[in-house]
Amino acid sequence: MSVIEATIRLKQRLAGGGAVGGAPAALATSELFYNHVDHSVWVGRGDNGSGVATSIEPLVRAAEPTVFRLVDYLHPADLALAYAGVTATQDQTRVTQAVQTFHDAAMAYFTGAPGRRVQTVYPAAALALNGEMFSEAFATALWNLGPGYNDSLWIFDWNGVRWCAKSWIARSSVRSSGLYAARGIAYAVPQCMFRWEQNALRTLGPIMHGRVFFEGEGNPATDPIGMKIRAANTFLIDAPFIRDLRNYGLIMEASQNGTVVAPDVVNCGYQPTEFGGAGFLPSDVTFTNVGNVVTASQPVFESGHAGLGFFLGNAGPRSTQLYTAHYSAIASVDGPSQITLATTPFRNVTDTTGSFEAVAASTTAGSTTVILSRSVSTSLVGRYAYLAGCGQTEIADDNVGALFAVVTAHSGNQITLAHAPRLTRSNIPITFGVPLAMVRAAENYSVGARNNDITIVNARLAHNTTPSDGISPVAIIQHTSEVSFLGGSKFHGASSRRKNNFGSGFANILMDGATLVRGLEISMTHGGFSSRFGNIIQTGGFIESHLGGAQVIFPESNVTATFYDDTIANPRAARTKSGFVRTDGRVPGAVAVRLGPNAAPGRIVAANSIDIALRGVGDGAEDDDTPPDLLTGALSQKGDFSTDLDDVLVRGDLFAGAYGSTLAQAAAAATAGWVPRNNAVYVIEGLPYRGSTGATDFPSTPGLVWRGYKTNAITLAAPAITLGSGQRISWQTSGDVEQAYLLANATQIDAVVGGANALRVTSGGVQVTGLMTGTAVTQSTVDTTANRLLRVGASPLQLSASPALRVTVGGTANARTLTSGAGLTSIPVGLQLRFRAPAVNTGAATINLDGLGAQPCVTVTGAALPAGYIRTDRDTVALWDGTNWVLGREIETGSNANGAYTRFANGLQICRQTISAGSGIAVGYGTLADPYATVAFNWTFPAAFAAAPEFTGSAGFDGATLNNRMFSLTHRATSTTSATGINAVRLSSSSVDVSVTARVTAVGNWY
Repeated sequence: MSVIEATIRLKQRLAGGGAVGGAPAALATSELFYNHVDHSVWVGRGDNGSGVATSIEPLVRAAEPTVFRLVDYLHPADLALAYAGVTATQDQTRVTQAVQTFHDAAMAYFTGAPGRRVQTVYPAAALALNGEMFSEAFATALWNLGPGYNDSLWIFDWNGVRWCAKSWIARSSVRSSGLYAARGIAYAVPQCMFRWEQNALRTLGPIMHGRVFFEGEGNPATDPIGMKIRAANTFLIDAPFIRDLRNYGLIMEASQNGTVVAPDVVNCGYQPTEFGGAGFLPSDVTFTNVGNVVTASQPVFESGHAGLGFFLGNAGPRSTQLYTAHYSAIASVDGPSQITLATTPFRNVTDTTGSFEAVAASTTAGSTTVILSRSVSTSLVGRYAYLAGCGQTEIADDNVGALFAVVTAHSGNQITLAHAPRLTRSNIPITFGVPLAMVRAAENYSVGARNNDITIVNARLAHNTTPSDGISPVAIIQHTSEVSFLGGSKFHGASSRRKNNFGSGFANILMDGATLVRGLEISMTHGGFSSRFGNIIQTGGFIESHLGGAQVIFPESNVTATFYDDTIANPRAARTKSGFVRTDGRVPGAVAVRLGPNAAPGRIVAANSIDIALRGVGDGAEDDDTPPDLLTGALSQKGDFSTDLDDVLVRGDLFAGAYGSTLAQAAAAATAGWVPRNNAVYVIEGLPYRGSTGATDFPSTPGLVWRGYKTNAITLAAPAITLGSGQRISWQTSGDVEQAYLLANATQIDAVVGGANALRVTSGGVQVTGLMTGTAVTQSTVDTTANRLLRVGASPLQLSASPALRVTVGGTANARTLTSGAGLTSIPVGLQLRFRAPAVNTGAATINLDGLGAQPCVTVTGAALPAGYIRTDRDTVALWDGTNWVLGREIETGSNANGAYTRFANGLQICRQTISAGSGIAVGYGTLADPYATVAFNWTFPAAFAAAPEFTGSAGFDGATLNNRMFSLTHRATSTTSATGINAVRLSSSSVDVSVTARVTAVGNWY
C-alpha cells in the first residue's frame, strides 16, 4: 500500500482583535475556510466564470458557543497589573473603554442572526472601571432583541474576575439608549457596573458561571449600582460577590424563572439617619453614660437633636450573655458633647456605640416633593429611592403601595422624585440603597410583568463588616411573586456592638406587592432597631409570605418589633406565617407586632412548623381553621408550642406569644370581633393576661383576665383588717393595673408603688427609696429648723468647700450666666465654681451667678480675659475674690505643621519646632569673612504671640566629627507670628557637606 502525503491549505480567520464568527465575505471555487472564532468550516461552491464561488456554505459548524476573550482587548500594561491584583495604578479610563469595546464586538456577532451562542471569557484578575461595562450601543442592541432570539444564548464565563470601581465618573447620567430612549426619559438615571436591561419578556436569559466580584469605593457620592437585571428569563447567576457599594447591590426587575446561587452582597446600601448633616455619626466617636446623661468622645450633638430618638449600645437589659441597646428620646442637648435622655438606661457603659434612627419620609398625594424627617447634606440626586406604602400616581391599584423612583433634586430635608406618590402618608419607611432589591422601577409603570418564580440559594446579605456609615435595610421584595430563599440564606443587619449608626438599619426585609415569598431555614441576625418600624416590614395590600428559620440575638433593642404591618384596610392578600425559632433561649422584651396606620390585627400568624401551607389568601378573609391570634406560638424559647393551629397549647411556663403591643390595640381588636381563647395566655405591655370565657374585667375587652384572677373593689371599715404573714392589701386606680400594695410578714412591711419599693420598715429601721420632699427636709440654703433633714447643697458651708461646685451654663460667649441650683442671695468670698463652656470667649467676659449681677472675669494675673482664654475642651474653675471672678486655666498644649506649643494661665507661651535646614555648605566659602552656612529659612510659629518673643535655637549633625558638626544658629528678625532669615553657620572651615537639623524655640506671652 502506498501513502500519498499532501498539504491542504485553508483560508483562516483568527480569534481576537475584534474578529467575529461566521462565513467569510468571499471564497474561490472549492476553497476552504476555517474560522477560529467559532470553530466553523466553510467551502466556496459554484463559479461565476472567474474562479469566484457563487455561494459559501458551511461544511462544519461547531455546537460550542463563539468565544470572545477579554484578554485580547486589554492593554498589556493594564492586564499585567490586573493579574497582580493592583488597581491603583491601572488606567481605569483605558480599561473601561477596552471592556466596552470587547462587549460591543460580542454583541455585534450575537445580534447578527437568531440562534447564536456567545461565551465571553474574563481573566481571573482585578480590573479598574470608572464607567459601566456596557456601552450605550450595547444597551440599545440588547433592548431591541425580539422574541426571535429565544433560542440564543449568552454565557458569561467570569472565572473569578474582580470589577473594581475606581474614580467613578458619575453616579448617574442621562441615557439615550434602550429603556430610557423608549420611555422618553430625560432625567439622569443611576449607573450600574453591570446593566442587563431587556425589553421583550421571556426572550433571553444570561447564564453566568464562576465567581464574579463587583467592588465599590464605599463613597456615597459616586458609587454606582452593582448589578441590575431587567426582564431576563430562565437566567442563572452563579456566585456574585458584591461589596462596599453605597448604593443598591443587586437589583432584579421584571425577571422570571431565574436562579441566583450563593449571592454574597455585603456592605452595600445607603440609609441616612436623623443625626443630620452627612447622615451618620462619625465612626470614631464613642459614648459613655452616667444614668441618663450621655457624653460623647467628641462634639457631635446640636440643638436640633432634642426630641429625636437615640440608641445607646449595650446599655439595655441582658440578652443571654450580651446586653441590648437602650432607646430613648433625647430630653435635652446640654452641649456639643453631652445629652440627657428622657429615660435612664438599664446600666452605665463606657466607650460604647450609638445611633440615631433612620430618616423617615412624608408624602403628599400627586406631588413629587418628599419631606425627610431630617436634613441630609450628601446629595441624593441620581439615586433610586424606595418609599413604602405611598403608591404611585400612574398605578391605580391600592394593593401595590411602594414607589421606587429616581431622585431628580435634593436640598436639605426635601427631595424631588421623577414620579409622584398616589397617597398622602407621614413618617413612612424610605431607603436609598440596599444589598438586594427585587422591584419594579417607576419608569416601568406601564409594564405589568413582575419578578416571578425566582429562587435564591444560600444568600448572604449582610452589613456585618461595614464602616459606620451607609447602613441600610437588607432586602426589598416588591412587585414580586414566587420567590424562594433556600439553603440557609442569611439576612444580617447592623449590630449595636460593632459600629455606630446601627439604628439606621430598620429592617431585614421590606415587602410590598410580594406574593408567595418563601424563606426556608433562613437566618435573621440583627436589624429592626428603629422604634418606628421593625425587623420585617410589610406594606401595601398584596402580601403573602411564609418565613421560617432562626432568629439569632435579635432584637438587640427592646423597643423594636419583629413584624411591622402597614397593609391597607382591604387587602387583596395580606398574610404572613412566621415559623421563626429563637436560638438565644429568651422570649424577647420587644413587641412581636407593631401595627401601622393602615393595619389591622390578624395579618400575621405563626406556628412552629414552616411546612403549613398558606391558606385564606386571595380574598383577604381568614379561614375558619386559621386563628386570628397574632403570633400564637411564635418566637418561642425552644419551639415548644403545638403546631395544630386549632388547639394552641401552652407547655411549661411559656406564654403563647404576644398580642399587639398596647392595651389600646388589644381593646380595638376585641371591638372588631376578636375573642381570646379560653386559658390561652397573652402578653400585653409586658404583663400576662389569661383568656377566660365570659370574663369582663379587662377594659372594653371581654374574655381576658389580668394575671389569671379577678379583683373586686372593697370598702374598708372599722375594725382594722389584721394581716397575717405573707398577706397583702393591694389596690388599683383604673384598668386593673396594680398601682400599690402593702406586704407584711414576720419581720418587715413594704410599701410598693408602681412596681418599685418605696418604703421598707423592719426592726432594724426604715429604708426609703427615692427623693425625700416636703417639710421633712430643709426648705432653703438658710433653713435652720430643728429636726429637718439637710438637703444636698442646702448648707452655705458646702458652697465654699473644695472641690468646686459644678453649675449649669447659659448666656453668651462673653456674658455667661451660671446657675448653682442653691438659690444663692449673695456670693461668699472664696466660692469656687466649675463649668464647661459651650463656646470660647472672644474678649473680655463677665459671669452672672444666680441672677446676682454680671461681674468681670480676670486671668490669674489680674488681666482682662484675652480671646480664647475660656476653653470648651476643659472645665473652667472660677474663684470669687470679692471683686472679680478669677478664672483658672489648665495648661494647653497643641501642635500643627509648624510645631508644638504650650500655653500657661499666666500668659507664658513656648513654641518648639525641628526643621531640616539642608546642606551645611549651601552658601559661603568657609572663610572668616564668608563662612559656610545653610540657605536662609523662616519659621512660622504654631501659635501667635502677643508681642515678638525671644528666639533661641541650635543646629548640628549627629555622627559627624567635631569640626564638621559645629554650627551656630542666627536669625534676622522676629514678629508675633514668625522668625525670619534663619541660617545655620558653620564654625569651622571644613568643606565636608552634612544635612543640618535646626531645633528652634520661641518664648513669650500669648496675652
